[in-house]
Amino acid sequence: YFLVPEASISKRVFSTQYDTRETGLLLCLDMYLEASKYEKSWCVRKLGFVCNELASYNLNLISLEESIQEDVAKKLLKQSFEHYKSALSYFQDCSDIHNIALVYSNLGKVMRISGQLQAR
Repeated sequence: YFLVPEASISKRVFSTQYDTRETGLLLCLDMYLEASKYEKSWCVRKLGFVCNELASYNLNLISLEESIQEDVAKKLLKQSFEHYKSALSYFQDCSDIHNIALVYSNLGKVMRISGQLQAR
């Protein structure tokens, strides 16, 4: 365990409303980014997990909504792609080959869905 000098993390945890899963994941991302300033080796893999989950969350929103507007779907796909790129970078930093493979697989899903949207 390590101590983060500022109390800003705990303030955010106890003052945030968790309306959606995305809100909680974004809070986790902020907290791990802040903690990585003090203990990078411990946080890099966790950051990869959170970015991967954020991207998967956006992909699931597209999959669950059959009549989703094309512009909304494209925005969610772009966000997913960016989150997966971040996850890939974090996993490469800690040489986690299993999760690197998982992220590449998930990027394939993004490309497949993108192709399906363009074929509409």
